[in-house]
Amino acid sequence: TTPSLKTMLKRHPHTSFRHLFRNFSFISHIGQNLYSSSSIPQNGTKIEFPSSNSSNFKSSPLSNFNFQFKDSKKENSNHPPKFWKNSQNDYDCVVLGGGSGGITFAVNAAKYTKRKARILLLDYVKPSHRGSTWGLGGTCTGVGCIPKKLFHHATHGIKKVAHSEEGSYNFHWRNYGWNIETKGFDWNQLTANVQSHIKSLNFKFRGGLMEEDVEYRNACGRIVSPNTVQIEDKNGNKTTVTTDKIVIATGGRPHLLNIPGIEHSITSDDLFSLESDPGRILVIGAGYIAMECAGFLNSLPMKNNPNDELGTVKRPVSIMVRSQPLRTFDHQSVSVVVDHMKKEGVEFLEQCSPVEIRQVPRDDGTEGTELEVIYKSSHDGSMHTQRYDTVLTAVGRDPQVKNVCDPEALNLKLNHHTRKVVTNERNESSVEGIFAIGDIVDKGLELTPVAIQAGIYLAQRMFGVSKRTVSMNCIPTTIFTPAEYSTIGLSEEQAEKKHSADNIAVYHKTFNILENALTEDKESGFIKLITLKSDLERVIGFHYVGPNAGEIAQAVAVAMRLGATKDDFDSTIGIHPTIAEQMTTLKMGITEDTGC
Repeated sequence: TTPSLKTMLKRHPHTSFRHLFRNFSFISHIGQNLYSSSSIPQNGTKIEFPSSNSSNFKSSPLSNFNFQFKDSKKENSNHPPKFWKNSQNDYDCVVLGGGSGGITFAVNAAKYTKRKARILLLDYVKPSHRGSTWGLGGTCTGVGCIPKKLFHHATHGIKKVAHSEEGSYNFHWRNYGWNIETKGFDWNQLTANVQSHIKSLNFKFRGGLMEEDVEYRNACGRIVSPNTVQIEDKNGNKTTVTTDKIVIATGGRPHLLNIPGIEHSITSDDLFSLESDPGRILVIGAGYIAMECAGFLNSLPMKNNPNDELGTVKRPVSIMVRSQPLRTFDHQSVSVVVDHMKKEGVEFLEQCSPVEIRQVPRDDGTEGTELEVIYKSSHDGSMHTQRYDTVLTAVGRDPQVKNVCDPEALNLKLNHHTRKVVTNERNESSVEGIFAIGDIVDKGLELTPVAIQAGIYLAQRMFGVSKRTVSMNCIPTTIFTPAEYSTIGLSEEQAEKKHSADNIAVYHKTFNILENALTEDKESGFIKLITLKSDLERVIGFHYVGPNAGEIAQAVAVAMRLGATKDDFDSTIGIHPTIAEQMTTLKMGITEDTGC
């Protein structure tokens, strides 16, 4: 009945007694009802709890709480559910999609079934409109998170190489395409090394499936009924299998604009395997994929002319923005990211939309072609023309549902706006026996860790091991723009809409980065906390722009999930001198910190 206990129970209604007991104020309060005052256990002492059926328990304060005592042996059972023991189907489950969610589910599900090769995973990558394909592992491994982060890391080499001397060459940066002698950049070397790493991950995933006796086929699967899947291999041969359950984990693919000449553009499916330097580039779109790609492309030098071996000149990069960059994120934080990109030389074509892309002869007299982009400004309706070597479209992603089934024939409910599968919190679709995880789930987050955790928990629920579901509370994410941006929880705009402006408090600070004190780089950082006044100023939004954003935000996410308040941040001693200590000294309103 203490205030601290009430607060903990209110914030974490599903928290187990074991976690509640970690709070010492809770121990000291109820301990006297379980033990004599002289025998209250000290920190580190193992406490033995009375059985829920004992008279001591029924007469103790614990009987007022709805604790669930679980049989650990039953909870960790590896046996499949009773209704699968006599199944006449070919498989316990067929998984459509070999990305993060699909592979994770398949590997975990295989651990809970005693019967060999009862999990089938089907994965086939349809070539992009430019012919690009990749191996097992999905978008994240082949054309998303992994290559994106490696290209982003490669941009740091420009500062290292610029101040290096012959003989002090760092082989680390050579692997990222940098040359010490010429201070130049080799696009082909970077892409070759990135693709080599991706292939090693493909092999690792294949080995992981084999180790758990998951049957893998590089083939397309199409759902015929809730228990039947038609399989078509790359040669067009078709077979049919039966299954108890089906999991759709096919993710999404880049959306292509319906404009003339779109076939001349590329998408993120093609960028990381380009065999030649993309040169001057236009990025259409301003979501996180567009902003990340524009950021690292702007920082990687291009060739002065096609005959050069290495890139030595600044690459012109433009972003065509229809509405506003990163419009679903915190506007103030985004403005910091955009301002930094503009200072780095990225051109923002704001309030503009493409009308047509034409392939035309180069106007500099050299051989080959370039792309002429005609676009319209929504400010005044005026038309403009500009030329580029490459056009990258990043205007959203299409969920891959209708290519693996006929939703109407199956009565599979989709969100008509997003075209994603509607599921409950247990990933169950409107059709019994058909589940969905990952990017194709309506109202879910298109993040690899979300798909991975969904795969783990679905496998556990499906085989009766656990009833856990993915919590969408305080999920952290990072946008790897040149000035990295991490966010957890609500933006200021979302917080005002959900809780009203009068019920939130906003603390933010712009600060100098100590590591830049002796360099010409005067990039500053930005940090912001949003709290809920009516709940002891619990932190409901965290935003940070600066170096190592993801590493900082990951730890903050744990604190926020546990209900950290502004006072918790203020009373925590910072590590000096670090960037992260800034979050422990935030005051109301805008403050400037000159740093050390």
